[in-house]
Amino acid sequence: MVESDLYFAASAACLDNADSLIAAAIAVLNSGQPNIAFHLVVLALEEIGKHHFLTLNRMADMSDGSIEPFSDKQHTDHQKKLFWCFFGAMLTAQSVDPAAIRDAEKLAETLHSKRMAGLYVDVTTEAVSVPSDNVSADDAQGLLDLARARQALARSQTLREHIEDAEAELLTWFLRASGRAETRAFIFSKSSLAKLVELDDVPIWTAWLKSELDERNRSEREAIALELARVLPEKGEKPKWRIRFRLRSVTHSIRPGPLKTWNSAMQAIQLSPVAKKPELIVDLTLHDNVPVAAVYDFGWALARHFTVALNLATLGTWWWRFAEDTTKWYERIDDLENPAMQIVLEKGEEPLDWGKDRKALNEDDIARLMAVLTALPMPAFGPRPAMFFDYYAAGLEALASSSVHMPRAGDALIHFATAMRMLMGHRGDLKPNDPLEPAFTRFVAARMGSFDEQPDMTEILRALDAAQNGGAPVNGPMPKMTFAGLMKAFVDWYYMVEIHPISYKDVMDKFARSDA
Repeated sequence: MVESDLYFAASAACLDNADSLIAAAIAVLNSGQPNIAFHLVVLALEEIGKHHFLTLNRMADMSDGSIEPFSDKQHTDHQKKLFWCFFGAMLTAQSVDPAAIRDAEKLAETLHSKRMAGLYVDVTTEAVSVPSDNVSADDAQGLLDLARARQALARSQTLREHIEDAEAELLTWFLRASGRAETRAFIFSKSSLAKLVELDDVPIWTAWLKSELDERNRSEREAIALELARVLPEKGEKPKWRIRFRLRSVTHSIRPGPLKTWNSAMQAIQLSPVAKKPELIVDLTLHDNVPVAAVYDFGWALARHFTVALNLATLGTWWWRFAEDTTKWYERIDDLENPAMQIVLEKGEEPLDWGKDRKALNEDDIARLMAVLTALPMPAFGPRPAMFFDYYAAGLEALASSSVHMPRAGDALIHFATAMRMLMGHRGDLKPNDPLEPAFTRFVAARMGSFDEQPDMTEILRALDAAQNGGAPVNGPMPKMTFAGLMKAFVDWYYMVEIHPISYKDVMDKFARSDA
Protein backbone atom coordinates (compact mmCIF):
# COMPACT_ATOMS: atom_id res chain seq x y z
CA MET A 1 0.00 0.00 0.00
CA VAL A 2 1.05 3.59 -0.63
CA GLU A 3 0.44 5.99 2.26
CA SER A 4 -1.61 9.18 1.85
CA ASP A 5 1.31 11.63 1.77
CA LEU A 6 3.04 9.55 -0.91
CA TYR A 7 -0.15 9.64 -2.98
CA PHE A 8 0.13 13.37 -3.50
CA ALA A 9 3.82 13.10 -4.34
CA ALA A 10 3.20 10.25 -6.80
CA SER A 11 0.25 11.98 -8.43
CA ALA A 12 2.14 15.27 -8.81
CA ALA A 13 5.20 13.43 -10.12
CA CYS A 14 3.12 11.78 -12.84
CA LEU A 15 1.84 15.14 -14.10
CA ASP A 16 5.27 16.80 -13.80
CA ASN A 17 6.83 13.97 -15.78
CA ALA A 18 4.08 14.32 -18.39
CA ASP A 19 5.01 18.02 -18.71
CA SER A 20 8.66 17.09 -19.26
CA LEU A 21 7.77 14.48 -21.86
CA ILE A 22 5.53 16.93 -23.72
CA ALA A 23 8.31 19.54 -23.73
CA ALA A 24 10.76 16.96 -25.05
CA ALA A 25 8.28 15.91 -27.73
CA ILE A 26 7.96 19.51 -28.93
CA ALA A 27 11.74 19.83 -29.24
CA VAL A 28 12.06 16.52 -31.08
CA LEU A 29 9.18 17.36 -33.42
CA ASN A 30 10.80 20.68 -34.28
CA SER A 31 13.99 18.80 -35.15
CA GLY A 32 12.12 16.78 -37.78
CA GLN A 33 11.63 13.42 -36.02
CA PRO A 34 7.84 13.03 -35.68
CA ASN A 35 7.98 9.29 -34.95
CA ILE A 36 10.16 9.85 -31.86
CA ALA A 37 8.00 12.82 -30.80
CA PHE A 38 4.91 10.61 -31.13
CA HIS A 39 6.49 8.05 -28.80
CA LEU A 40 7.25 10.72 -26.19
CA VAL A 41 3.68 12.03 -26.30
CA VAL A 42 2.28 8.52 -25.79
CA LEU A 43 4.51 8.18 -22.72
CA ALA A 44 3.09 11.48 -21.44
CA LEU A 45 -0.46 10.19 -21.91
CA GLU A 46 0.44 7.03 -19.98
CA GLU A 47 1.73 9.16 -17.09
CA ILE A 48 -1.54 11.11 -17.09
CA GLY A 49 -3.35 7.76 -17.02
CA LYS A 50 -1.33 6.73 -13.95
CA HIS A 51 -2.29 10.01 -12.28
CA HIS A 52 -5.99 9.30 -12.78
CA PHE A 53 -5.61 5.71 -11.57
CA LEU A 54 -3.91 6.93 -8.39
CA THR A 55 -6.64 9.51 -7.88
CA LEU A 56 -9.38 6.91 -8.22
CA ASN A 57 -7.65 4.57 -5.78
CA ARG A 58 -7.37 7.43 -3.31
CA MET A 59 -11.08 8.18 -3.69
CA ALA A 60 -11.94 4.51 -3.20
CA ASP A 61 -10.05 4.23 0.07
CA MET A 62 -10.24 7.65 1.73
CA SER A 63 -11.22 6.12 5.05
CA ASP A 64 -7.71 4.94 5.91
CA GLY A 65 -5.69 7.09 3.52
CA SER A 66 -4.04 4.34 1.51
CA ILE A 67 -4.04 3.41 -2.14
CA GLU A 68 -2.95 0.57 -4.35
CA PRO A 69 0.47 1.05 -5.95
CA PHE A 70 0.68 1.59 -9.70
CA SER A 71 4.18 0.80 -10.96
CA ASP A 72 5.49 -0.06 -14.40
CA LYS A 73 6.82 -3.35 -13.00
CA GLN A 74 3.31 -4.39 -11.98
CA HIS A 75 1.35 -2.75 -14.81
CA THR A 76 2.97 -3.44 -18.18
CA ASP A 77 -0.29 -3.16 -20.13
CA HIS A 78 0.24 0.03 -22.12
CA GLN A 79 -3.30 0.03 -23.50
CA LYS A 80 -4.66 -0.03 -19.96
CA LYS A 81 -2.67 3.06 -18.95
CA LEU A 82 -3.73 4.90 -22.10
CA PHE A 83 -7.38 4.06 -21.45
CA TRP A 84 -7.19 5.47 -17.92
CA CYS A 85 -5.82 8.71 -19.39
CA PHE A 86 -9.13 9.32 -21.15
CA PHE A 87 -11.59 7.40 -19.01
CA GLY A 88 -10.12 8.21 -15.60
CA ALA A 89 -10.85 11.93 -15.72
CA MET A 90 -14.53 11.20 -16.25
CA LEU A 91 -14.69 8.81 -13.28
CA THR A 92 -12.82 11.26 -11.06
CA ALA A 93 -15.33 14.01 -11.87
CA GLN A 94 -18.26 11.52 -11.71
CA SER A 95 -19.64 13.09 -14.90
CA VAL A 96 -20.34 11.53 -18.29
CA ASP A 97 -18.44 12.85 -21.32
CA PRO A 98 -19.46 10.99 -24.50
CA ALA A 99 -16.55 12.54 -26.43
CA ALA A 100 -14.08 11.22 -23.86
CA ILE A 101 -15.61 7.76 -24.18
CA ARG A 102 -15.15 7.83 -27.95
CA ASP A 103 -11.55 9.03 -27.54
CA ALA A 104 -10.84 6.30 -25.00
CA GLU A 105 -12.23 3.55 -27.24
CA LYS A 106 -10.41 4.69 -30.35
CA LEU A 107 -7.05 5.87 -29.07
CA ALA A 108 -6.28 3.24 -26.44
CA GLU A 109 -6.53 0.58 -29.16
CA THR A 110 -4.45 2.37 -31.80
CA LEU A 111 -1.86 4.55 -30.06
CA HIS A 112 0.35 1.77 -28.73
CA SER A 113 0.50 -0.11 -32.04
CA LYS A 114 1.27 3.10 -33.96
CA ARG A 115 3.98 3.98 -31.47
CA MET A 116 5.60 0.56 -31.94
CA ALA A 117 5.50 1.01 -35.71
CA GLY A 118 7.27 4.35 -35.24
CA LEU A 119 10.01 2.87 -33.04
CA TYR A 120 11.15 -0.41 -34.58
CA VAL A 121 12.17 -1.57 -38.03
CA ASP A 122 9.95 -4.52 -38.97
CA VAL A 123 10.96 -6.99 -41.66
CA THR A 124 8.48 -9.34 -43.33
CA THR A 125 8.74 -11.54 -46.39
CA GLU A 126 7.12 -8.78 -48.47
CA ALA A 127 8.63 -5.51 -47.24
CA VAL A 128 10.64 -3.52 -44.72
CA SER A 129 8.74 -1.15 -42.40
CA VAL A 130 10.81 1.96 -41.58
CA PRO A 131 9.76 3.80 -38.37
CA SER A 132 10.16 7.31 -39.80
CA ASP A 133 7.71 6.44 -42.61
CA ASN A 134 4.96 5.33 -40.24
CA VAL A 135 4.30 8.57 -38.31
CA SER A 136 3.80 11.95 -39.99
CA ALA A 137 4.34 15.41 -38.54
CA ASP A 138 0.56 15.90 -38.56
CA ASP A 139 0.13 12.66 -36.56
CA ALA A 140 2.58 13.86 -33.92
CA GLN A 141 1.16 17.39 -33.77
CA GLY A 142 -2.42 16.17 -33.44
CA LEU A 143 -1.51 13.85 -30.59
CA LEU A 144 0.54 16.60 -28.96
CA ASP A 145 -2.46 18.95 -28.96
CA LEU A 146 -4.60 16.21 -27.43
CA ALA A 147 -2.02 15.52 -24.71
CA ARG A 148 -1.89 19.20 -23.78
CA ALA A 149 -5.67 19.23 -23.41
CA ARG A 150 -5.71 16.07 -21.26
CA GLN A 151 -2.90 17.46 -19.11
CA ALA A 152 -4.74 20.75 -18.57
CA LEU A 153 -7.89 18.85 -17.57
CA ALA A 154 -5.95 16.65 -15.13
CA ARG A 155 -4.38 19.68 -13.44
CA SER A 156 -7.74 21.45 -13.17
CA GLN A 157 -9.43 18.60 -11.28
CA THR A 158 -9.41 18.50 -7.48
CA LEU A 159 -10.02 15.57 -5.15
CA ARG A 160 -13.33 15.71 -3.31
CA GLU A 161 -12.97 16.09 0.46
CA HIS A 162 -15.58 13.46 1.31
CA ILE A 163 -16.65 10.23 -0.35
CA GLU A 164 -19.65 8.31 0.96
CA ASP A 165 -18.84 4.76 2.10
CA ALA A 166 -21.23 3.19 -0.42
CA GLU A 167 -19.67 5.13 -3.28
CA ALA A 168 -16.15 4.26 -2.13
CA GLU A 169 -17.09 0.57 -1.89
CA LEU A 170 -18.55 0.63 -5.40
CA LEU A 171 -15.50 2.40 -6.78
CA THR A 172 -13.22 -0.16 -5.10
CA TRP A 173 -15.21 -2.92 -6.79
CA PHE A 174 -14.93 -1.13 -10.14
CA LEU A 175 -11.15 -0.75 -9.91
CA ARG A 176 -10.72 -4.43 -9.11
CA ALA A 177 -13.14 -5.57 -11.79
CA SER A 178 -11.56 -3.36 -14.44
CA GLY A 179 -8.18 -4.88 -13.59
CA ARG A 180 -9.29 -8.36 -14.69
CA ALA A 181 -9.15 -9.11 -18.40
CA GLU A 182 -12.37 -11.14 -18.47
CA THR A 183 -14.45 -8.43 -16.75
CA ARG A 184 -12.64 -5.44 -18.28
CA ALA A 185 -13.71 -6.61 -21.74
CA PHE A 186 -17.36 -6.32 -20.68
CA ILE A 187 -16.96 -3.08 -18.71
CA PHE A 188 -15.40 -1.26 -21.65
CA SER A 189 -17.48 -2.92 -24.36
CA LYS A 190 -19.49 -0.78 -26.75
CA SER A 191 -22.77 -1.90 -25.19
CA SER A 192 -21.59 -1.05 -21.67
CA LEU A 193 -20.30 2.39 -22.65
CA ALA A 194 -23.52 3.03 -24.56
CA LYS A 195 -25.36 2.22 -21.33
CA LEU A 196 -23.20 4.79 -19.54
CA VAL A 197 -24.22 7.46 -22.03
CA GLU A 198 -27.85 6.38 -21.73
CA LEU A 199 -27.87 6.51 -17.90
CA ASP A 200 -25.77 9.71 -17.82
CA ASP A 201 -24.74 8.91 -14.25
CA VAL A 202 -21.44 7.25 -13.31
CA PRO A 203 -22.48 5.75 -9.92
CA ILE A 204 -25.73 4.35 -11.34
CA TRP A 205 -23.82 2.88 -14.29
CA THR A 206 -21.27 1.32 -11.92
CA ALA A 207 -24.07 -0.27 -9.88
CA TRP A 208 -25.60 -1.58 -13.12
CA LEU A 209 -22.24 -3.08 -14.09
CA LYS A 210 -21.94 -4.86 -10.75
CA SER A 211 -25.44 -6.29 -11.06
CA GLU A 212 -24.73 -7.55 -14.58
CA LEU A 213 -21.42 -9.13 -13.62
CA ASP A 214 -22.89 -10.71 -10.48
CA GLU A 215 -25.50 -12.37 -12.68
CA ARG A 216 -22.77 -13.43 -15.09
CA ASN A 217 -20.87 -15.02 -12.18
CA ARG A 218 -23.97 -17.03 -11.27
CA SER A 219 -24.27 -18.21 -14.86
CA GLU A 220 -20.55 -18.98 -14.85
CA ARG A 221 -20.89 -21.34 -11.91
CA GLU A 222 -23.79 -23.12 -13.60
CA ALA A 223 -21.78 -23.36 -16.83
CA ILE A 224 -18.91 -25.04 -14.97
CA ALA A 225 -21.32 -27.58 -13.51
CA LEU A 226 -22.78 -28.30 -16.97
CA GLU A 227 -19.31 -28.63 -18.48
CA LEU A 228 -18.31 -31.11 -15.78
CA ALA A 229 -21.47 -33.09 -16.44
CA ARG A 230 -20.84 -33.08 -20.21
CA VAL A 231 -17.79 -35.34 -20.00
CA LEU A 232 -19.52 -37.94 -17.80
CA PRO A 233 -21.50 -40.84 -19.26
CA GLU A 234 -24.73 -40.02 -17.45
CA LYS A 235 -26.10 -37.71 -14.81
CA GLY A 236 -25.20 -38.59 -11.23
CA GLU A 237 -27.80 -38.65 -8.50
CA LYS A 238 -25.67 -38.24 -5.37
CA PRO A 239 -22.06 -37.66 -4.26
CA LYS A 240 -20.14 -40.93 -4.17
CA TRP A 241 -16.36 -40.31 -4.20
CA ARG A 242 -14.16 -37.71 -2.56
CA ILE A 243 -10.55 -37.39 -3.74
CA ARG A 244 -8.09 -35.26 -1.79
CA PHE A 245 -4.78 -34.05 -3.19
CA ARG A 246 -2.31 -31.34 -2.28
CA LEU A 247 -0.79 -28.66 -4.50
CA ARG A 248 2.31 -26.67 -3.61
CA SER A 249 3.29 -23.26 -4.93
CA VAL A 250 6.66 -21.59 -5.37
CA THR A 251 5.06 -18.26 -6.33
CA HIS A 252 2.12 -17.73 -3.96
CA SER A 253 1.17 -17.81 -0.31
CA ILE A 254 -2.34 -18.97 0.65
CA ARG A 255 -4.74 -17.42 3.15
CA PRO A 256 -8.22 -18.63 4.10
CA GLY A 257 -10.21 -15.50 3.14
CA PRO A 258 -10.21 -15.70 -0.67
CA LEU A 259 -10.87 -19.45 -0.60
CA LYS A 260 -14.26 -18.85 1.05
CA THR A 261 -15.50 -17.17 -2.13
CA TRP A 262 -14.54 -20.22 -4.17
CA ASN A 263 -15.90 -22.78 -1.70
CA SER A 264 -19.29 -21.07 -1.45
CA ALA A 265 -19.68 -21.31 -5.22
CA MET A 266 -18.02 -24.64 -6.08
CA GLN A 267 -19.27 -27.56 -4.02
CA ALA A 268 -17.55 -30.13 -6.23
CA ILE A 269 -14.07 -28.63 -5.73
CA GLN A 270 -13.32 -27.43 -2.20
CA LEU A 271 -10.09 -25.63 -1.30
CA SER A 272 -8.35 -25.45 2.09
CA PRO A 273 -5.11 -23.72 3.13
CA VAL A 274 -2.31 -25.40 5.08
CA ALA A 275 -1.13 -23.39 8.08
CA LYS A 276 2.21 -21.64 7.53
CA LYS A 277 2.89 -23.50 4.29
CA PRO A 278 2.44 -22.49 0.62
CA GLU A 279 0.18 -25.49 0.08
CA LEU A 280 -3.41 -25.92 -1.04
CA ILE A 281 -5.55 -28.94 -0.18
CA VAL A 282 -8.07 -29.75 -2.91
CA ASP A 283 -11.08 -32.02 -2.32
CA LEU A 284 -12.80 -33.26 -5.48
CA THR A 285 -16.27 -34.76 -5.16
CA LEU A 286 -17.46 -37.13 -7.89
CA HIS A 287 -20.99 -38.51 -8.15
CA ASP A 288 -22.28 -42.04 -8.49
CA ASN A 289 -22.20 -41.79 -12.29
CA VAL A 290 -18.43 -42.42 -12.11
CA PRO A 291 -17.81 -46.17 -11.74
CA VAL A 292 -15.04 -47.27 -9.41
CA ALA A 293 -12.93 -48.39 -12.37
CA ALA A 294 -12.96 -44.81 -13.71
CA VAL A 295 -12.38 -42.93 -10.45
CA TYR A 296 -8.59 -42.92 -10.74
CA ASP A 297 -8.36 -41.82 -14.39
CA PHE A 298 -11.24 -39.34 -14.34
CA GLY A 299 -10.13 -37.91 -11.01
CA TRP A 300 -6.59 -37.47 -12.34
CA ALA A 301 -7.83 -35.74 -15.51
CA LEU A 302 -10.01 -33.37 -13.48
CA ALA A 303 -7.23 -32.67 -10.95
CA ARG A 304 -4.75 -31.86 -13.70
CA HIS A 305 -7.33 -29.70 -15.49
CA PHE A 306 -7.91 -27.70 -12.31
CA THR A 307 -4.16 -27.34 -11.75
CA VAL A 308 -3.60 -26.03 -15.28
CA ALA A 309 -6.40 -23.48 -14.77
CA LEU A 310 -4.89 -22.43 -11.43
CA ASN A 311 -1.47 -21.84 -13.03
CA LEU A 312 -2.92 -19.83 -15.91
CA ALA A 313 -5.31 -17.75 -13.80
CA THR A 314 -2.75 -16.75 -11.18
CA LEU A 315 0.23 -16.44 -13.56
CA GLY A 316 1.95 -18.54 -10.91
CA THR A 317 3.51 -21.99 -10.55
CA TRP A 318 1.60 -24.78 -8.75
CA TRP A 319 2.23 -28.53 -8.83
CA TRP A 320 2.12 -31.62 -6.63
CA ARG A 321 5.79 -31.60 -5.59
CA PHE A 322 8.93 -29.68 -6.42
CA ALA A 323 12.45 -31.10 -6.54
CA GLU A 324 14.65 -30.11 -3.60
CA ASP A 325 18.18 -30.41 -4.99
CA THR A 326 17.78 -27.69 -7.60
CA THR A 327 21.11 -25.87 -7.16
CA LYS A 328 23.45 -28.27 -5.32
CA TRP A 329 23.76 -31.95 -4.33
CA TYR A 330 25.80 -31.56 -1.10
CA GLU A 331 25.09 -30.27 2.41
CA ARG A 332 28.33 -28.35 2.94
CA ILE A 333 31.88 -27.87 1.64
CA ASP A 334 34.71 -27.04 4.05
CA ASP A 335 38.11 -25.63 3.16
CA LEU A 336 40.37 -27.65 5.47
CA GLU A 337 43.12 -25.04 5.27
CA ASN A 338 40.72 -22.18 6.04
CA PRO A 339 38.09 -23.57 8.48
CA ALA A 340 36.43 -20.17 8.95
CA MET A 341 35.72 -19.81 5.24
CA GLN A 342 32.29 -20.91 4.03
CA ILE A 343 32.32 -22.45 0.55
CA VAL A 344 29.19 -22.37 -1.61
CA LEU A 345 29.39 -23.91 -5.09
CA GLU A 346 26.20 -24.11 -7.14
CA LYS A 347 25.76 -25.37 -10.67
CA GLY A 348 22.01 -25.61 -10.92
CA GLU A 349 19.67 -22.63 -11.03
CA GLU A 350 16.08 -21.85 -10.21
CA PRO A 351 13.59 -20.16 -12.55
CA LEU A 352 12.44 -16.63 -11.80
CA ASP A 353 13.60 -16.38 -8.17
CA TRP A 354 11.85 -19.64 -7.22
CA GLY A 355 9.97 -19.06 -3.97
CA LYS A 356 11.77 -15.84 -3.03
CA ASP A 357 9.00 -13.30 -3.69
CA ARG A 358 5.63 -14.89 -3.00
CA LYS A 359 2.36 -13.13 -3.79
CA ALA A 360 -0.73 -13.71 -1.67
CA LEU A 361 -3.52 -15.56 -3.46
CA ASN A 362 -6.33 -12.97 -3.51
CA GLU A 363 -9.96 -12.48 -4.52
CA ASP A 364 -8.98 -11.38 -8.03
CA ASP A 365 -7.03 -14.63 -8.51
CA ILE A 366 -10.08 -16.62 -7.40
CA ALA A 367 -12.35 -14.71 -9.80
CA ARG A 368 -9.93 -15.35 -12.67
CA LEU A 369 -9.67 -19.02 -11.70
CA MET A 370 -13.43 -19.42 -11.89
CA ALA A 371 -13.51 -17.72 -15.28
CA VAL A 372 -10.60 -19.75 -16.67
CA LEU A 373 -12.07 -23.03 -15.44
CA THR A 374 -15.30 -22.05 -17.22
CA ALA A 375 -13.60 -21.28 -20.53
CA LEU A 376 -10.79 -23.86 -20.60
CA PRO A 377 -11.98 -26.84 -22.69
CA MET A 378 -12.74 -29.79 -20.44
CA PRO A 379 -10.81 -32.82 -21.74
CA ALA A 380 -12.97 -35.61 -23.10
CA PHE A 381 -12.92 -38.85 -21.12
CA GLY A 382 -11.05 -41.37 -23.29
CA PRO A 383 -8.69 -41.19 -26.30
CA ARG A 384 -8.41 -37.72 -27.86
CA PRO A 385 -5.87 -35.56 -29.73
CA ALA A 386 -3.31 -33.72 -27.60
CA MET A 387 -4.26 -30.13 -26.78
CA PHE A 388 -2.20 -27.16 -25.63
CA PHE A 389 -2.90 -27.82 -21.95
CA ASP A 390 -1.45 -31.33 -22.26
CA TYR A 391 1.90 -29.87 -23.30
CA TYR A 392 1.52 -27.11 -20.71
CA ALA A 393 0.98 -29.68 -17.94
CA ALA A 394 3.98 -31.67 -19.19
CA GLY A 395 6.03 -28.47 -18.98
CA LEU A 396 4.88 -27.91 -15.41
CA GLU A 397 5.88 -31.46 -14.47
CA ALA A 398 9.33 -31.02 -16.02
CA LEU A 399 9.77 -27.63 -14.37
CA ALA A 400 8.80 -29.02 -10.96
CA SER A 401 10.92 -32.17 -11.14
CA SER A 402 14.13 -30.68 -12.56
CA SER A 403 17.13 -31.05 -10.25
CA VAL A 404 20.92 -31.29 -10.36
CA HIS A 405 20.48 -35.07 -10.57
CA MET A 406 18.24 -34.86 -13.64
CA PRO A 407 18.11 -31.39 -15.25
CA ARG A 408 14.90 -30.97 -17.25
CA ALA A 409 15.03 -27.34 -18.33
CA GLY A 410 15.20 -28.39 -21.98
CA ASP A 411 12.15 -30.65 -21.64
CA ALA A 412 10.14 -27.91 -19.92
CA LEU A 413 11.13 -25.34 -22.53
CA ILE A 414 10.13 -27.61 -25.42
CA HIS A 415 6.74 -28.40 -23.84
CA PHE A 416 5.93 -24.74 -23.11
CA ALA A 417 7.08 -23.70 -26.60
CA THR A 418 4.80 -26.36 -28.10
CA ALA A 419 1.89 -25.06 -26.00
CA MET A 420 2.63 -21.52 -27.22
CA ARG A 421 2.80 -22.74 -30.82
CA MET A 422 -0.63 -24.40 -30.50
CA LEU A 423 -2.18 -21.32 -28.87
CA MET A 424 -0.78 -18.97 -31.50
CA GLY A 425 -2.00 -21.29 -34.23
CA HIS A 426 -5.47 -21.37 -32.69
CA ARG A 427 -5.51 -17.57 -32.49
CA GLY A 428 -4.32 -17.16 -36.08
CA ASP A 429 -1.02 -15.52 -35.13
CA LEU A 430 0.96 -18.48 -36.48
CA LYS A 431 0.34 -20.53 -39.62
CA PRO A 432 0.99 -24.29 -39.73
CA ASN A 433 4.69 -25.08 -40.24
CA ASP A 434 5.69 -21.43 -39.74
CA PRO A 435 8.53 -20.77 -37.25
CA LEU A 436 7.49 -19.78 -33.74
CA GLU A 437 10.26 -17.25 -33.06
CA PRO A 438 9.05 -14.40 -35.36
CA ALA A 439 5.46 -14.66 -34.06
CA PHE A 440 6.70 -14.78 -30.46
CA THR A 441 8.92 -11.73 -31.06
CA ARG A 442 6.00 -9.78 -32.56
CA PHE A 443 3.81 -10.56 -29.55
CA VAL A 444 6.52 -9.45 -27.11
CA ALA A 445 7.24 -6.26 -29.07
CA ALA A 446 3.56 -5.31 -29.20
CA ARG A 447 3.00 -5.91 -25.48
CA MET A 448 6.20 -4.94 -23.69
CA GLY A 449 8.88 -4.00 -26.20
CA SER A 450 11.67 -6.30 -25.02
CA PHE A 451 13.07 -8.14 -21.99
CA ASP A 452 16.59 -8.79 -20.73
CA GLU A 453 16.80 -12.45 -21.71
CA GLN A 454 15.29 -11.91 -25.18
CA PRO A 455 18.50 -12.43 -27.24
CA ASP A 456 19.08 -15.86 -25.67
CA MET A 457 15.39 -16.78 -25.90
CA THR A 458 15.38 -15.79 -29.57
CA GLU A 459 18.31 -18.09 -30.33
CA ILE A 460 16.74 -20.96 -28.39
CA LEU A 461 13.42 -20.62 -30.24
CA ARG A 462 15.24 -20.52 -33.58
CA ALA A 463 17.01 -23.75 -32.66
CA LEU A 464 13.66 -25.33 -31.72
CA ASP A 465 12.13 -24.09 -34.99
CA ALA A 466 14.95 -25.71 -36.97
CA ALA A 467 14.44 -29.00 -35.15
CA GLN A 468 10.65 -28.76 -35.60
CA ASN A 469 11.00 -28.39 -39.37
CA GLY A 470 13.60 -31.14 -39.71
CA GLY A 471 16.37 -28.77 -40.73
CA ALA A 472 20.03 -28.85 -39.82
CA PRO A 473 20.75 -28.57 -36.08
CA VAL A 474 21.29 -25.00 -34.90
CA ASN A 475 23.54 -24.27 -31.96
CA GLY A 476 21.97 -22.02 -29.37
CA PRO A 477 22.41 -21.09 -25.71
CA MET A 478 22.15 -23.94 -23.22
CA PRO A 479 18.53 -24.15 -22.01
CA LYS A 480 18.28 -22.89 -18.45
CA MET A 481 15.51 -23.11 -15.89
CA THR A 482 15.18 -19.33 -16.12
CA PHE A 483 14.33 -19.63 -19.82
CA ALA A 484 11.82 -22.41 -19.12
CA GLY A 485 10.19 -20.30 -16.41
CA LEU A 486 10.02 -17.32 -18.75
CA MET A 487 8.45 -19.40 -21.50
CA LYS A 488 5.79 -20.59 -19.07
CA ALA A 489 5.12 -16.98 -18.05
CA PHE A 490 4.68 -15.96 -21.69
CA VAL A 491 2.29 -18.87 -22.32
CA ASP A 492 0.26 -17.73 -19.28
CA TRP A 493 0.27 -14.15 -20.51
CA TYR A 494 -0.65 -15.02 -24.10
CA TYR A 495 -3.49 -17.28 -22.99
CA MET A 496 -4.96 -14.73 -20.57
CA VAL A 497 -4.64 -11.79 -22.98
CA GLU A 498 -5.33 -13.32 -26.41
CA ILE A 499 -7.24 -16.59 -25.89
CA HIS A 500 -9.17 -16.50 -22.63
CA PRO A 501 -11.41 -13.44 -23.27
CA ILE A 502 -12.65 -14.97 -26.55
CA SER A 503 -13.07 -18.49 -25.15
CA TYR A 504 -14.86 -17.15 -22.10
CA LYS A 505 -17.30 -15.15 -24.23
CA ASP A 506 -18.00 -18.16 -26.47
CA VAL A 507 -18.76 -20.41 -23.49
CA MET A 508 -21.01 -17.85 -21.80
CA ASP A 509 -22.86 -17.10 -25.05
CA LYS A 510 -23.42 -20.83 -25.53
CA PHE A 511 -24.66 -21.14 -21.96
CA ALA A 512 -26.99 -18.15 -22.40
CA ARG A 513 -28.52 -19.74 -25.51
CA SER A 514 -29.03 -23.07 -23.74
CA ASP A 515 -30.58 -21.25 -20.76
CA ALA A 516 -32.99 -19.26 -22.92
